[in-house]
Amino acid sequence: GPAAPPSVPASLREQLSPDGGRLVIPVGDRRRQDLLLVRRRDAVESVAPPPPQVHFRRTGGGSS
Repeated sequence: GPAAPPSVPASLREQLSPDGGRLVIPVGDRRRQDLLLVRRRDAVESVAPPPPQVHFRRTGGGSS
């Protein structure tokens, strides 16, 4: 089953550097999980979805 916690654990939030610490973590339950981006700058913490990512499938044409 999923290993995501239902919310961001306080123990992980406490480890974020006050100088721009970041954490991307899945949270949720068995039916729904969301990625969250937790940032800390000085004494301010923000939680939001991470920026969208674009993924491309590699289709031949090159050597590995």
